[in-house]
Amino acid sequence: MTTITESVRRMAIAGTRPCDIARALGTTINTVDGMLCRLRRKGEPIPDFRRLRADGIPPKKYAGVLKAIDAEAMNRGVSREDLIAKILTAVTEDNLFAAVIGNHDRAPLHDHLNQRRAY
Repeated sequence: MTTITESVRRMAIAGTRPCDIARALGTTINTVDGMLCRLRRKGEPIPDFRRLRADGIPPKKYAGVLKAIDAEAMNRGVSREDLIAKILTAVTEDNLFAAVIGNHDRAPLHDHLNQRRAY
């Protein structure tokens, strides 16, 4: 195994993204991707970086959601993580699961809200 291939292998196994590996080693992303493909064929435990980001979120599936959350977090002056924690806390404490994900067996959302908001 060449020195650069060994470096690519070591960095990929450590979770470094291919674009960051290429930048660190002064090579192209295509070169790194080719090396990763060959290493996987040889049985090396190289993660599939196309499917999972470092934060564990599938990259394309939730891109719009994360963009909206990031914008709202910025408007409120909090981090993404803090905003998500606040949202999940509110959903849990106020039992808003049906309101968020829907539940056709329960009373309509507006009935529940009207009862809670007796101003």
